Amino acid sequence: MTDPRDPDPARFDAALIGGDLSRGEAAVTAAGGRVVARLRWGDALDLDADDPGERRPVLVVEAEGADEATLAQALPAIAGAAEAFRCAVVAAFDALSIDVVAANLWGPRVELLCQPGLAERAAALSRATSEPEPPAGVREGDEAEDGPAFEAEPPSHGEGDDDDLNAAAIRRAIRARRMRGGFFAPGLFSDPAWDMLLDLYAAEAEDMPVSVSSLCIASAVAPTTALRWIARLTEDGLLDRRPDATDRRRAFMALTEVARIGMRRYLVSLKRAGLSIG
Repeated sequence: MTDPRDPDPARFDAALIGGDLSRGEAAVTAAGGRVVARLRWGDALDLDADDPGERRPVLVVEAEGADEATLAQALPAIAGAAEAFRCAVVAAFDALSIDVVAANLWGPRVELLCQPGLAERAAALSRATSEPEPPAGVREGDEAEDGPAFEAEPPSHGEGDDDDLNAAAIRRAIRARRMRGGFFAPGLFSDPAWDMLLDLYAAEAEDMPVSVSSLCIASAVAPTTALRWIARLTEDGLLDRRPDATDRRRAFMALTEVARIGMRRYLVSLKRAGLSIG
């Protein structure tokens, strides 16, 4: 516990978990924290037996370079400890580990970072140990409203009769959106939330499951940014995360009923107005 007489007390305590902990330790120091524990993957299995004390540490998971089997075994224990002790989690991992991490570490107090640098790690730790901020995905200066992104009532009679709002039409619209990048600066038309909603709506029409990593690709932004938007859309009640019942290394994303109805009503309205999907 931090001594109140210390002229320069640490802002927060951190427990490091993983293989190579050096980058996590550097990030904790850069964010003004102190490391109170260093745990290897095997130690993570006993986390739920440890009392974090009065000052709950942020759990810093260094998963870069770890194999799927190790993560699938250790991450549920880390998630359980974080929930039991109400600890924030900051996890760094490789792009190939997106699915196994997202399947086992998720929630409003979890920061997921794909191949982050020191500055990104430190910034995530500062967010995780500060007062609550706007939902993930909201940029500074943006206004965020409480509650879901929209309310959708069930479609009225005849509203769902249009049968040519098929996956092929939506895929063509997505392709057209991607083509803009060949003529303008990268990121100029970045709209990850809409890209993900379009992709999920098309995938549902195709009866195709969408993994978290696939949805990150569909967003056309960096994986860490995509994961924050997925978290935001989930918190807003537009996306459902569904762990694979047969493989805990993977989770699927799907539209909620509210999002599905909203998308349908919007696309039908576009068609009736003679407009194309943008």
